[in-house]
Amino acid sequence: MIAAIITAAGKGSRLKSNISKQFMNIYGKPILAHSINVFQNSLKIQEIYVAVPKEYMDFCRESIIEKYSFTKVRELVCGGNTRQESVFNALQKIPSSCRIVSIHDGVRPLVTTSEINMLINSLLRLNKKDPQLKGIIMAAPAYETVKKISENNFIDATISRNQVCFAQTPQTFFFDSIFEAHKKA
Repeated sequence: MIAAIITAAGKGSRLKSNISKQFMNIYGKPILAHSINVFQNSLKIQEIYVAVPKEYMDFCRESIIEKYSFTKVRELVCGGNTRQESVFNALQKIPSSCRIVSIHDGVRPLVTTSEINMLINSLLRLNKKDPQLKGIIMAAPAYETVKKISENNFIDATISRNQVCFAQTPQTFFFDSIFEAHKKA
């Protein structure tokens, strides 16, 4: 079984809005609904777990999950104070029969089913070549100049663009490996 965790428990404080980003409407639907829809449409994903703020549980159930008939959503999970806590809360709800889990930020609705499926297929293929490989992520190349700074904000070094990338989601792992890592964190 392959599951997805969609994290949507953030407050969106950098946005400075009274509405959390995941619940803002784009093209008549909350951003979170767009994100869930992509995983709903992936033939590889059997179950979806969505981590949301406790105070939004009823809203999410009624205004997103039920309204848009997201049948693969097995459970709304109470989000934590951090993304890591939210993911761990969701991991604890997934049955041990799960083989792979794809973890995605609910405020990133532009992911495609092709990308989700590519990550799952690549994880399986690459793990056959190297059994120590337990996860794979989406990433974008760094085109900007990246600086390492000191505690007093002085530039210490320029980091080669060849040595960095911008991590994106989904991030796809063998379930047992990511669950064990979260237990130890």
